[in-house]
Amino acid sequence: MKKLIVTFILSLFVIRIFAQGFSFGPDLGISSTVLNKTDIELSSNKLSFYGGGFFDYKLNNWLSIRMGANYVEGSKSWYETDTTSLEAFLEMVDMGLDSSMSNILNNYVDLNAIKMVSGNTNFSYLRVPLSAVFSPSENFQFSIGGYYSFLLRAHTRKQTSMDIPVMDVFGNIIESEPIIEFTFKQLFPEYYEQEFEESTKPTGFALNDYGLLLSATYQMENRFFIKLQYAKGFVDFRTKDSEKIPVKSTTNSLTTISVGYSFGKLLTSKAKRRYDLDTNTKI
Repeated sequence: MKKLIVTFILSLFVIRIFAQGFSFGPDLGISSTVLNKTDIELSSNKLSFYGGGFFDYKLNNWLSIRMGANYVEGSKSWYETDTTSLEAFLEMVDMGLDSSMSNILNNYVDLNAIKMVSGNTNFSYLRVPLSAVFSPSENFQFSIGGYYSFLLRAHTRKQTSMDIPVMDVFGNIIESEPIIEFTFKQLFPEYYEQEFEESTKPTGFALNDYGLLLSATYQMENRFFIKLQYAKGFVDFRTKDSEKIPVKSTTNSLTTISVGYSFGKLLTSKAKRRYDLDTNTKI
């Protein structure tokens, strides 16, 4: 019984010591990731939800250790084309074209079938960060560290379509012949109807990610804070099953702005002086 009492007292003592430099709280905001679709189109940003909590332990007046758990979302988009020549098909169905006629016509009409595939995958991660937080002043903090993430979900949408410019010239002829039209539809079904694929399985994507984490924080006197954070992943999000996805950047990078609230932190000196003055005035 005495051992239990001593253990309990020691536990309270240790908790009190650690609690003096311990703080925690929620952290909510939005993240932005860059989507690169093609070499021609400009990059665009996609906004997503960011949320979680943090735990700080203050080592001294200017250095703290921060851990946490966050829900983050990222996204990747891609676009690719595949070109197939129609000259052999037009000659096979006897459209009155020989090689010389094909060369002449090709100067005015594109004799190719252009298959276009566009896709987008939205990722959901559970991120566990660990950072060293430096406090050069009472209100400003900056941190450097790393993170390890676990893939929770990967929602992929893919759309396939086809453009055949020569159909503007020979479309009526091809569609007037049932056998030729049937053959054309079997060879190029995407021209008549777009194909859509959707998956919510993480198959084909890396299940874990890790990388660099940088942040800058403005701490307000009412315990709220505003944080700007940048995360740069080091892991290729693709696996052997998806390594052919044509993206410019194969790693995740997110810029986040968030608002949080700190429980357990001491008031800044300005707020503390104001509190002391109010107390003395009341007395």
